[in-house]
Amino acid sequence: MCGIFGIISRPNVFNEKIVRDALNKISHRGPDDWGLEKLELKDKWDVWFGQRRLSIIDLSSAGHQPMTKFLPDNIISLCFNGEIYNFNQLKEQLKDNWKFQSGTDTEVILAGIHLLGNDFLKKLNGMLAMAFFNQNEHKITFARDRLGKKPLYIYKSKDCIAFSSELKSIINLKLPLTINNEALEFYRWLGYIPANLTIYNECFKLSAGSYLNLDLSKNNLELENETLYWDPFIGYGRQYKHSYDEAIDEFLELLDDATKIRLVSDVPVGAFLSGGIDSSLVLSSIKKLNIPNFQSFTVQYDNKEFDESSIAIETSNNLDIPIQLLHLKESDYQNQILKIPFHYDEPFSDSSQIPTMAISEAARKFVTVVLTGDGGDEVFLGYPRFSYTKKLVIINQLTKLIPFLNKTIASSLKTKLGKILFRKILNLFSVNSTNLDSKLEKINEILSAKNEFQLYDIILRTNPKSKTNNPLNNFNSYFEFTKNWYPNYSWQNLDNRSIEEKFAALDLVTYLRDDVLVKVDRATMAYSLEARSPLLDYRIVEFGTSLPLHFKIQNNVYKKILRDALARRTQGKVLSMPKKGFGVPLPANLPNGSNLNSRWNLFIENEWEKYTKQHS
Repeated sequence: MCGIFGIISRPNVFNEKIVRDALNKISHRGPDDWGLEKLELKDKWDVWFGQRRLSIIDLSSAGHQPMTKFLPDNIISLCFNGEIYNFNQLKEQLKDNWKFQSGTDTEVILAGIHLLGNDFLKKLNGMLAMAFFNQNEHKITFARDRLGKKPLYIYKSKDCIAFSSELKSIINLKLPLTINNEALEFYRWLGYIPANLTIYNECFKLSAGSYLNLDLSKNNLELENETLYWDPFIGYGRQYKHSYDEAIDEFLELLDDATKIRLVSDVPVGAFLSGGIDSSLVLSSIKKLNIPNFQSFTVQYDNKEFDESSIAIETSNNLDIPIQLLHLKESDYQNQILKIPFHYDEPFSDSSQIPTMAISEAARKFVTVVLTGDGGDEVFLGYPRFSYTKKLVIINQLTKLIPFLNKTIASSLKTKLGKILFRKILNLFSVNSTNLDSKLEKINEILSAKNEFQLYDIILRTNPKSKTNNPLNNFNSYFEFTKNWYPNYSWQNLDNRSIEEKFAALDLVTYLRDDVLVKVDRATMAYSLEARSPLLDYRIVEFGTSLPLHFKIQNNVYKKILRDALARRTQGKVLSMPKKGFGVPLPANLPNGSNLNSRWNLFIENEWEKYTKQHS
């Protein structure tokens, strides 16, 4: 685990001090070691590879990066961020053709890509962002893991390519950067910047599950088209044919193995434990594996509205695994807010970033690696919004049966009596009726929506439609727009799937990838803490997406198979807890706005703008 950075430019454009200063902007990602190497290519291009190392596997100098090998007929080099959990098995497959000199997963990647080419990426199980240099082929290959757990930003011009784990290293080079208004509109709509977009026109994110080659043989730097090596919808094309009980058996077997391989480490490992199903399942696997001296961590708040520590304590006691209470005061998470612009580099307003940063800072005093429960909701349908969108469809369709009913309802909802009736309707359909005013702002959009996908877009919004420009252009929904971003995914596998599964598939390649995983990566790496997610093992993702809907949602029970799997291993309140976000009280001095989400969204944008101006 670490941070990587590099530059490919005309000769002598950048000196070592400039490159080293830019690399050290991400020193928090790797405080244990650093490396910087200049690889010249026949006076045509300077290739700088740099890395900041957080030592996890093979703590010796043998794990130093960039890892460069001067072969008899070639020079190859790798800088890599992440962890490959099956590296020992792959090492066995390669050892007859490569003399290994370290116990690292880095050398396994270096050897594998050199010997087998980019197809070797398909064999890797883990998280990955990398750049691989091959002098003979005049080529650099950039790659990212299947789910997009590790970030890779790339700056592009005809004379310069820069890449980094975080934008701040690229920004530090003082290259020309202009604001990407499309990305900003998506942020104002969603609270994050999706797909390959970044806040700057000149930078993009490499897509998850893809690799990209840079041709160094020509007069100008040319990036080839991205090549997809893993399709996130492959599981939706399969039909699970065994019984429900057999599915639970198979899931637990996969989870135990995914957890086991994520415990390989030469430094202390712990686990985040909330009051939810997913992290409790991970802890149940740790218990099954009989890991000695293992410790879990949970947050304890003074504000009982946000505190789930009693449920986490009950779960840890039932599984007989020690738990460390990390007591967070309001000042702890208020201090984290000040650090958001630096660590996230661009507007990002998922407020659960605050407690994630706070618990990461506290846990880092005990361990260097933590296991998390991320991924269960998108794969196994844990979000209630998947189902209550269908309930809103009923309301939408009913209003269209009677002429002028839409306008009548819209007018009535402005009255006191109308608000009371609306609250009762929401409760009737099991929809939370808190923040009623913000929901009333959305009701006109709901009444005018043409299909389920447009209704889902309304639910996703952090701002009312009237307060944002439409970033979707001529597309009817975010679902259709996302198809345009990722045309090589097997969208046809969703044709015969339920609307809930289509929503979940959309979230898998948007919200999970560009919100949840960004939040976790920046929050944990801010404090040099590595986060590993067993439920995001690609085998579990393919298995979960292959299951029929009623294995995942049944009688308004979300993530049913996960709840029943956990019930085999422990009991307690966690089994009946509804989905709850990881939140904290937000500042009282937020900008004016229609609802809390939009006010927080605007606050983050303003703080990012102030920080950018101060450090430009």
